[in-house]
Amino acid sequence: MPIIPFPDYLPDLPVFQNPGSINILNVKPAARSYTPHGALGTYSTGALTARCQGAHAFRDDDGSAFIYAGDATKLYNLNSSTLAWTNVTRVSGAYATGAEESPGWRFLKFENQILATNFADDLQTSTFGGANFTALGGSPPKARYITRVRNRILVGNTFDTADGNVPNRIRWTGLTTAGLPDETAWTVSATTTADFQDLQDEDGPVQGVFGGEYAVILQEKGVTRLTFSGIGTVFQADRVEGVRGCFVPGSAIQYDDVVFYLSEDGFYAFDGVQSHAIGANKVDKTILADLDTTNHYRMTAAVDPINKFVYWAYPGSGNASGMPNKMLIYDVVNRKWAPLSGFELAIVFTAMTLGVSPDAIDAIQGFNGDTWTFSPDSRVWTGGKFQLAAMTTAHKLGFFDGANLEATLDTAEHQLFDGRRSFVTGARPIVDGGTVTVTPIHRALPTDSLTTGSAASVNGNGLCPLRINNRYVRFRTIVAAGGSWTHAQGIEVESRPEGRR
Repeated sequence: MPIIPFPDYLPDLPVFQNPGSINILNVKPAARSYTPHGALGTYSTGALTARCQGAHAFRDDDGSAFIYAGDATKLYNLNSSTLAWTNVTRVSGAYATGAEESPGWRFLKFENQILATNFADDLQTSTFGGANFTALGGSPPKARYITRVRNRILVGNTFDTADGNVPNRIRWTGLTTAGLPDETAWTVSATTTADFQDLQDEDGPVQGVFGGEYAVILQEKGVTRLTFSGIGTVFQADRVEGVRGCFVPGSAIQYDDVVFYLSEDGFYAFDGVQSHAIGANKVDKTILADLDTTNHYRMTAAVDPINKFVYWAYPGSGNASGMPNKMLIYDVVNRKWAPLSGFELAIVFTAMTLGVSPDAIDAIQGFNGDTWTFSPDSRVWTGGKFQLAAMTTAHKLGFFDGANLEATLDTAEHQLFDGRRSFVTGARPIVDGGTVTVTPIHRALPTDSLTTGSAASVNGNGLCPLRINNRYVRFRTIVAAGGSWTHAQGIEVESRPEGRR
């Protein structure tokens, strides 16, 4: 009996002679299998007052975890005792975040304070766990993007009172006379070495800035690397790519030293030297065709550092009012993809758990352990752990640690016996748990329409009884929602060539 594995997700290739699958859904990619993906469960008790337009998690210098979020008019800090959102908006009045900013609010830890920018308002600052945000001193420009490069704050796509809106400008802070970082040193000065640089006009607006030992600046049509020079100019800007850039600002995300982004022709990973196509002949055409370009600014990205995944959430076909209703996973290690659907959310981001005990959750949320959204051994109960998170359409914080989603895994289309039709009598799914069915999908010629057979359940021998006779066949395995399983590897097929008895 041949064993047919569940292959890589390759929906951009034709069905006939595709080495991969055109239909994988609601699973995580793994080295030689797929694993279950949890549903999005609600974690916070309180909610923002409007759609979330940015969120970030941090540790302060003492190691305590904090989660900040912003909507159009307010900034919030999640209270670790009550799991409610505390309004920490500036006292002087509401903010004016643009509805189509992508995603809107950007956050940065600098020394032991939190900085927040939304382009519409002055750069904001607060101490971790402190009260209301206030405007940062030193007359910084308004900016859409913010990061840290070595000991400097770097912003991009700026507005200031002298030059107005300069979408292709980057600016960085200077140092104190003692050579220490100074978040308020924004005035251009040879003494402090605060300065700015306008990048190539033809490359379009800055669409993202990412820091570390060097900075990566994404523009709409180009990529620039900013390297510390230590001389009068402080930083050397090298335009390393001028053909492609970042199409959707919310798609750009940094994982270690690599910046991932969506260009007009697909997904790329920039490693500091060049961009590598990671979605070509795999998922690029499928996702770009599905993306609601009217609402593409709602796309957001996040890193799951535990599984070494990059996630993108985006509004696809069937979305309601532009809310993201689909997600895409990229497995950085195994270079595999998998899509998710069947939910809606506002944004996806990398959160950090606050260390609330299950007993405290009982008291806060008023239910018992039998009705917890998350299992007792979930990472959400342990403080300071990175966790993939989302802000829901109800404006609450949620984690993807709920019951396993319904998983769908199609094999590639196979001719089980070269040059001959096959008589298939059964398929044994190699899935280590859950409630499983197998459905055959078959045709006689590549030009024929596909025939979908009836779903068969697993019998006492672990076999799904089938009865089809055709030339080309693939098998769809569905693992019911809520089941307990670990790996789905493929199916073992019982078949014989037509004509043999």
